[in-house]
Amino acid sequence: MFGIGFSELLLIAVIALLVLGPERLPKAARFAGLWVRRARAQWYSVKTELERELATEDLRRSLSATGGALLGPDWRHDLVRPGIGLYGGLPFAEAAPVVRLSVPILQIRAVAAGEAVGYGAAWRAERETRVATISAGYADGLIRAMGGRARVFHGGRALPMLGRVSMDLITVDVTEAPGLAPGDALELLGPRQTIDALAGAAGTIGYEILTSLGSRYARRYEGGEAIPLAER
Repeated sequence: MFGIGFSELLLIAVIALLVLGPERLPKAARFAGLWVRRARAQWYSVKTELERELATEDLRRSLSATGGALLGPDWRHDLVRPGIGLYGGLPFAEAAPVVRLSVPILQIRAVAAGEAVGYGAAWRAERETRVATISAGYADGLIRAMGGRARVFHGGRALPMLGRVSMDLITVDVTEAPGLAPGDALELLGPRQTIDALAGAAGTIGYEILTSLGSRYARRYEGGEAIPLAER
């Protein structure tokens, strides 16, 4: 498996530059052979030998993101990058979801049997159906592939999306929720539907669901003080 990162030799050079400064780079580079031979199998011994050769006790190791951190203490080393686990995403199945997304209903109409809804007439009513139009779409990061497959929630009731996801609108079958009215909100993300559940309906992963959420949503932060981006 390959990705963006450092070769073993370059990694030794980076350690020297960050920890000791450029004047020690040649000495660190001599240790590249040790790293190539042993780093993957013997993290602890390599760390000890590097520290002795570089005359420092401050080399810290970081190997694991959320998945690795869940494997146990032997995989956590000195630092972990919990990443998706902080947002209630897999593989941290026991994590509490921390992202909620609720979208208001713009209108509700009665659609007769045989009538179609949405672009391309992708969905056609088999019976009289109450159809709500909600104010969100792929311009807000709700992936088009989830159209006709995903669900939204009202209380504990799951309500299916109908037809295609358009730029600014989604249609939902609310026949089984007769008390709903324009202005009420339907929940796309929350305790009843995690980022990974919604991702499954869209044929993607929770990371894409989170990173796609657009700037048009009104955001509210709870449980701590939000720091404006300009002040970070």
